[in-house]
Amino acid sequence: MKQFGRCPFAALVLVPLVAAVALGSGCAPGRPVPAPGEKPSARLAAAERAADAAPLDAMLQAKAGFLRLLIGSDPRGASARFQRAGEAARTSGDAEAAALALAGEAEIADDRLEPESVERWARALERAPRGAALPIAELCAQRLGELQGESALGDRRILAAAAAADEQARAGRGLPGRAARLLREAAARIEGERAVDAAGLAREAEAWRAIGAVQRWRVAGPFAALRLGELGKALPLDAAGPSAAPAQGPAGSTAERTLEFPDGDVGLDQEPPEGDVYYAASRVTLARGGDYLAVVEGAAALELRIDGAVKIARVPWPREVPRLQTAAVRLAPGAHQVLVRWSRAEGPRFRITLARADGAASDGTSEAPAQLSGARAAASCALGQSCVSAPEWSDDGGLRGTAEQALARDGGDPLAAFLL
Repeated sequence: MKQFGRCPFAALVLVPLVAAVALGSGCAPGRPVPAPGEKPSARLAAAERAADAAPLDAMLQAKAGFLRLLIGSDPRGASARFQRAGEAARTSGDAEAAALALAGEAEIADDRLEPESVERWARALERAPRGAALPIAELCAQRLGELQGESALGDRRILAAAAAADEQARAGRGLPGRAARLLREAAARIEGERAVDAAGLAREAEAWRAIGAVQRWRVAGPFAALRLGELGKALPLDAAGPSAAPAQGPAGSTAERTLEFPDGDVGLDQEPPEGDVYYAASRVTLARGGDYLAVVEGAAALELRIDGAVKIARVPWPREVPRLQTAAVRLAPGAHQVLVRWSRAEGPRFRITLARADGAASDGTSEAPAQLSGARAAASCALGQSCVSAPEWSDDGGLRGTAEQALARDGGDPLAAFLL
């Protein structure tokens, strides 16, 4: 279940980033905010006039460079703007603008399939200041993940960037949680591709554990006769109080068993076709506790519960759901029950990750309980409906959240609209 893939340049890279830049510049005094409905060419002209009028404003230069690249389709002109941004940033000390300009240069190199694009994205990631208003680090980590596996030299650079980020995190200067998860996932995939012996497999498993992937589960099913038709039906582990999973379901034995997935990619292969709706439980122990990003990837018909409370519920009808969803959760140190209820009808595999919001390596370990049990004690939606629990800490939503804020400020922003 690979998260990364080469995507259209405008849709997944420049759109969220320029939307973020537009939001950041709109909050600063004296920086133009385009009117809703303004033509892209007019937006580009306004940005370049503002940059020309303030040559020492590194952020204005970087923003104009991105608009020149995206709207004007002029990488040479954009590169000149990025170079001016870097020079202005060195004078003013604007690290955020410097990182943005480096990201622009990296995108040009990437678009040209130049091998040094990995190095440029890694440098932009390392330059991005912690706590920056713009989600540059997340963008860089995403792009490094997309480039993972394209060359041995690039993979070595990604591993070096991940190791440097881990060292910074141990010193209390970790990347934002989403960026750290993406970078660690790229590194874990590299470890998996390199694993040729028991030691290599152990390094891969530890890399996924450090992301926060839940690796050990107690699984049973099916518990329903139908597939999506019974997602809204209360089944054995859906009561308000805890109950144990029965040994028999409508299709016969539920075959309760313990399974381990080193990369957290849970799936039941070669299962009989009769029946559907399965449960999987894991006991996750957190050494430190704190703020986490509970991340669901994969199966579109799935409900994630932590200690009986529904955090993410996904139903593929009447609307498709994203392949990945996140909930901001706060968890105390100690043991927690993670319970998943899922249908194999809309994607048979899933991965659950509890990534630390502070960018540090996971402090959690997972173990399969001796018996599968669970409850549905609290939820903001009924069974068979989609919902995400309210954030339990202040979460800006990363790239997507920044773009949504940009659209709230300027509903005619075509750049942010591409992201959504």
